[in-house]
This record gives sequence, C-alpha cells and structure tokens, in this order.
Amino acid sequence: MKNHWGGWSLQTKLSSCIIAVSLFIMATASLWFYDAVKNLQHAERIAEINACAEPFFKAIEALSFERGRSNVVLAAEAPISEQNREFIRGRRIQADSYLLMGEEQLRRIDSALAERLHTEYKQFQLLQSQLDEQIQLPLARRNPAIRDEWIRQSTEFIFFIRDIIDSMGRRERTLGVFDIYHHFQLNCVEFRLFSGYGASVLTAAIGTGKPLSSAEYQAYLESRAKADYLWEQIDNDSANFDNPILQETLQRVYHEYYQIYRPMQTEILSQLLLKALPKESGERLAAHSVPAFDSIFDLIAVIDRETRTHVEQLTHKAERGFRIAMSQFLLTSFFVAFFLIYFRSKLFAPMGRIVEGLQNILDGQQISGLETDVQREDEIGLLARGTLTLQEKVSEERRLLQLQERLATTDRLTGLFNREMLNQRLENVLAHADRYREPLSMILFDLDHFKTVNDTWGHPVGDEALVQTAQTVKSVIRGADLLIRFGGEEFLILMPNTMEAGAVAAAEKIRIRLAENRHPVAGVVTASFGIAERATGEEFADWYKAADDALYQAKKTGRNCTVCHGALRSSITPLRLQWVPEWNSGHPEIDAQHRLLIEMANEYFNVALNPLAKSAGAVSLLTNLLRELATHFDFEERILEQIGYPRVKEHRRIHHEMLRKAATLNESYQSGEVKLSSFVSFLVDDVVIGHMLQEDQLYYTLTREKFGSQHLI
Repeated sequence: MKNHWGGWSLQTKLSSCIIAVSLFIMATASLWFYDAVKNLQHAERIAEINACAEPFFKAIEALSFERGRSNVVLAAEAPISEQNREFIRGRRIQADSYLLMGEEQLRRIDSALAERLHTEYKQFQLLQSQLDEQIQLPLARRNPAIRDEWIRQSTEFIFFIRDIIDSMGRRERTLGVFDIYHHFQLNCVEFRLFSGYGASVLTAAIGTGKPLSSAEYQAYLESRAKADYLWEQIDNDSANFDNPILQETLQRVYHEYYQIYRPMQTEILSQLLLKALPKESGERLAAHSVPAFDSIFDLIAVIDRETRTHVEQLTHKAERGFRIAMSQFLLTSFFVAFFLIYFRSKLFAPMGRIVEGLQNILDGQQISGLETDVQREDEIGLLARGTLTLQEKVSEERRLLQLQERLATTDRLTGLFNREMLNQRLENVLAHADRYREPLSMILFDLDHFKTVNDTWGHPVGDEALVQTAQTVKSVIRGADLLIRFGGEEFLILMPNTMEAGAVAAAEKIRIRLAENRHPVAGVVTASFGIAERATGEEFADWYKAADDALYQAKKTGRNCTVCHGALRSSITPLRLQWVPEWNSGHPEIDAQHRLLIEMANEYFNVALNPLAKSAGAVSLLTNLLRELATHFDFEERILEQIGYPRVKEHRRIHHEMLRKAATLNESYQSGEVKLSSFVSFLVDDVVIGHMLQEDQLYYTLTREKFGSQHLI
C-alpha cells in the first residue's frame, strides 16, 4: 500500500501536525473547562456544607457547657444559684441561636434531616423545661432519676448534632484537605464532650458532699480514657497541618488540660475516693476547667478558619482554572490561523533547507544553500549555524552517544543499575533459571516514610539517605545478585540460585543493617521488604506482582518488616501490648509481675495468631502464662490484705472468676470447640483492659502512698 504521508511536503506535514496538535489542545482546553466547572460546583457544595457545620459546632459548645453545669447543679443540695441560672440561660440562648442558623442552612442541603433535627430539639426543650423545674427544688424534693436522664438525653442530643455534621461531610467525600479538617474538628468535639463529662462527674460528686461512688469513679475513668484516645488521634492528625497558630493552640490545650487541669483532677480524685471534699474544691476545679475547655473550642475555631480558607482557595482555584481553559481555547484558535498565514514563509522554507543540509551530512556531502539562513538572529539562524557546526563534530557526537548508552543503564544518584539494565538482563536471567532448573528469588523493598524525610529535611537529605541505603545494601548482598533502583525509594534485588528462605535471610540481614545505620540528619531510615520465589516459567509481571503484594502486606503490617508471598513469614507481629507509665502501681514486685505478664502475653499472641505456627508451642506458652497469672493473683491478694485495701474480697472474687473462665476456655479447647486464638480475647479484654486497666487502678492510690513513686518509670 502506498505511503501517502511520506509523499507529502514538509510544509504539508508540519501544517497537518500543528493543526492536529492545535485541535487536540482545543479539545483538552474543553475538558479543562468541563473540569473547572465541576471543581467550582464541588467547591460551592463544600462551602455550603461548611457554612452549615459552623453554627452546629458553636451549638455543641454551648450545649456542652449547659450539660456540665446542669449536672453539677442537679447534684448539689441547695436549689440553683442565681449565678448558675444566668450561666445556663446564656448558654441556652447561644445554642438556640446557632441551632436555628444551622437548621436554616441544613434545609438547603437535606430538608428531611433538618425536620428531624427540629423534632429532636423540641423533645430536648421539653427535657430542659423539666430540668428548670427540678433545679428550683432542694435535693431531697427532686426526682432521683432526673440527673441520669439529663446526662443521657443531653449527651445523645449533642452526639446527634455531631452525627449531622459528620453525615454532611460524607456527602462530598474526596479524601482531600476538607475531609482531614472535618475529621479533625469532629475528634476535637468528641474530646471536649468526654473530657467535660469526666470533669462534671468530679464537680457534681463534690457538690453532693459525699465520697466518689464506684459508679461515678467508673464513669470518670471511662470518659477520661475516651478523651485520651481522642487526644492521641488529634495530636497525630495535627501533623497534617502546617499552621503555627494551630500548633500553638494545640500546645495551649495540652498545657491547660493535661499539665494544669488533669493533675488537679487526679489530686482531687485521690481525695474524693476516700472522703467528701468541701465545696471550695469544686469551685477551684470549675475555675480551672474554663481555660482548659475554652482552649479546646479555640482549637476547633482555628481549624474552622483553616477550613474556610481552604474552601475559598478551592473556589479561587476553580475560577482561575475556568479562565485559563477559556484563554487556552482562544489562544489556540489564534495560533492556528497565525501559523498558517505567517510561518508558511518564515519557517517552512528555511526548515526545508536545513533538513536538506542534515541529509547531506548523513550522506557525507558538503552543505550548501544556508548562507542566507545563518545570518538570521532567531532560532532558524541558530539551527542553520548548528547544522554547519554539526558536520565538524560527528565523531564527538558518536562518542557522546556511546557514553549516554552506558549512562542509560545506571542510576546517576546511587550508581546502581536502573530499569533499563533490568530490561536488558532480565530475559537472560529468567532463561538461565528455567534452563538449569535453578531457584530464583526477588526482594522488593521500599524505604519507610521516605516522603516525610523529603518534606522535613528537603530532597538533598533524601538523596543522601538513598545513597546511604544503596551503599549499605551493596555491602550485604552477593556479587551475583542484581541490585536495581526500581524508582524513587523502591529497590529490587534479583537473587539467582536462591530459594525463598535464603532470600528471607538476606532481606532480614539488610533490614537489620538499615535499622542500625543512622543518617546524621534524617536519623534511622528503615525499609519494608516483600519476597517472592519465581516458579519455573512464570512471567516477570506475575512474579513481580507476588513480591509487590508481599511488600504491600509488609507496609500494611506496620513497616520495618519482611513478608514472603509463600509460606515463610518473618518479622510480623499480629498483636503487641505496649507498657505505658500509667500502669505502674508503685509496688515494685506487682509492677514487675505485670510487666512479665505483658511480655508473656505478647509471646503467646505472636504464636497463637500465626496460622503457620505449631499449636504445641502455643499451648506451652499459654500454660506457662496461666500459671504465672495464678501466682500473680495470689501475691497481689496478700499485698492488698497487708495494706488494708477495703475491696480486697471483691478483688479476690474477680481473680477467681477470671481463673475459672480460663479453665473453661481450656476445656473447650481440649474438646475442639474453640481455637487457641480464643484466649487472645480473654487476655486482652478480661485480664488487661477489664482488670489491669480498671479494677487494679482502684488500689493504685494506696500502693503509691505506701510504697512511694520512685518505681514509677
């Protein structure tokens, strides 16, 4: 078939190409215009959602203060004071105003949900009316159930508003900055609710003139634990924000709540467990709660401003994209017309002469006809002069070409082979392994949190870390192994005549060596490893996917570990309990036994949750663990009797119940009804969370007073 394209003139070819490219650019500009419209609509929806969420956050703030102060008033002997009456009234007015604003905004987004909010708030206002009647009365004449009902319904209503905010955010879920801000605000709200509830429990208990009851103590511990968990999430998520004001506010929350207010709570709690406290203690606690809780809502306000700024930037970006797309379309149309009229004489003819001169160079002939063109001062003149010079430098260009071919197979930063070398060597490596039936394994590893290194210390430090990694790995692997920088912070090692077990050993050696090395700026940069042994005749793509899946599992498991695609798995811990200072009782032997139980539990988890581990090993670890648990219970009971712990009989009964449950589980395992992994829930939920973190905490005040705090580490 005749090649019509080859018979076209240079002018026709260039004209056709430019027109085609111009049409493509015009089509692309149209797509940009469409995307700009979509982005603008998306920004407007986010702005609408954010405008609705803002008054709801303010309403939650007001309702939270009303809930806490009303709880304290309901616990007091006397009727409500005028000061508390004005405080509750002011907060209620704020909540009414913000809820009305939020409801109006919500009706534009979801009228059904707005109607439900209206109904729920009417019901809540009925409860407020009942509350107003009860707080006028002295404690002896109040309905005993009103306080519990108030806490329950007010908390449910606040969380209902919180769920409305969350549901609105999910309507425009993009996994972008807005979602991060939205989630952060919700965590701050919940942190305020749980921390505020715990504070109101203590303040209300002081107001009753009685020691703290077991139920109140349990409610306080639960709210404090939930608040601490949320604070950890807030602190972790704050790393996503590069905002000095937010970081300063976050530090102020930590200072006001955790460094000032929480220690005061702890001090009052230790006294309130043993005796009633004067009202002055409650007033002091309430006075210090104001800056602590106000700082939390200040934090919400800061992130709210960040969200508003982000929405404005998103809208501005969408509008700018619209203008750029429209300008691109108009400029492209002008360019096509201008090109055909102007560049026909200014470009096509001289380009044709230059091409002819280049063809003469290829044919070994002298160049002619460029005398006029070399006099031009534009790019055509440069091309013409370059064409004349090219004839003198053919040999130099050939040498440079050979050098570039060598550089094409080498990564310039690390000096390792690159993908091009892998492509050149791969076919021979695979063919050799298939021909001689030799095992062939692949190690695929990726530096952990490398983006953080670049973002924190800059790309030059990141490059140094990559070079250090390459040097470390080269010092560990064999000469026959092929080390490739596969891309970015990802590396690949082909290990000829090596089975999966050998690759695991090599990977672990590399992993440990990397973890031991410390970069002078970035510190320790660890790596995660995925390993796969190639089956005979297996395509590289399938083999690579197996290693990549293993690497993904290593990243998902927790990084700085090795995962095999086959049966062998290394350095994976399914579950691990980490000792924290709050678990210290003050008694050195009890704390040592607790630590030992945690370590033995971790050893058991490592085996029981590994599907490839032998059951005999898990049974042996479990037997030793239960024996040590019984020994610890006996020792702990004797210590509690010696120090006069009032709940020692109840503590002994709980010990017996846990040992009985362990025995029942063991019988079920022996009969084949349950698996060894069933003991994991017992150890975590019953022994650690249910007992060590709750029941044992009740005697820590006594043990710390009697044995001192020198052992608290």
